[in-house]
Amino acid sequence: MTVYVIGQMKFKDVSQYRIYESEFPKVFFQYGGKVLVSDEDTKVMKGDWDFDKTVLLEFPSEDAFKAFATSEAYNQIVPHRDAGGDITLTLVKQLPQPK
Repeated sequence: MTVYVIGQMKFKDVSQYRIYESEFPKVFFQYGGKVLVSDEDTKVMKGDWDFDKTVLLEFPSEDAFKAFATSEAYNQIVPHRDAGGDITLTLVKQLPQPK
């Protein structure tokens, strides 16, 4: 079942985040991921929102996401992401489609 990862980031050190961002595709696409949204100009329509960036990623399955997230190659670049900002990640599943 398709899963989505929603990421929201508040930047601390944009230069560190840009290092992560440049290395990310080399790992990400190996696991069947798709970038659906990557926006640093999010428009708040209602409520409070204190982030600088929103991403929406798609994976073919939860197992594919977990393989990506725990891979050695990805975990080598995670320190740049974490130095670059504070991030909230949520994993959500696709609704079952009617037959």
